Amino acid sequence: MNLFIITIIESFYLYYMFHILKTKYTFHHPFEYLLMNDINDYFKHPIGVTDNYRSKICKFGRDGSILIIVYLYFRYIITHFELLQKKNWIIFNRFILLIIFIISWMNLNAVIYFTPFILFDLYFV
Repeated sequence: MNLFIITIIESFYLYYMFHILKTKYTFHHPFEYLLMNDINDYFKHPIGVTDNYRSKICKFGRDGSILIIVYLYFRYIITHFELLQKKNWIIFNRFILLIIFIISWMNLNAVIYFTPFILFDLYFV
């Protein structure tokens, strides 16, 4: 599949899941309660089922998704103009995906939203 098409699909998916999707269901792990006690509002996200539909992603997650979208287009430019050897950018891309996956564990909803993105990226890129 063409990398430009992959980039478009992934960027739309990330923007939708982290900025537009609103749900009343949430997933969380026990350590989120510990993390939520002593942090500022930038990292706070709703925990537990609520009656109102809203985003379950904190401001940090929404800002991070924008950075990832920028990275996707940057990755396309690097590969399109062959600024790095293919082997090097594949290693770099997998490193970035690993960092994203580790950081997303601050919010289990983000892990669930990122899993299809990461699997799609690993399969097609």
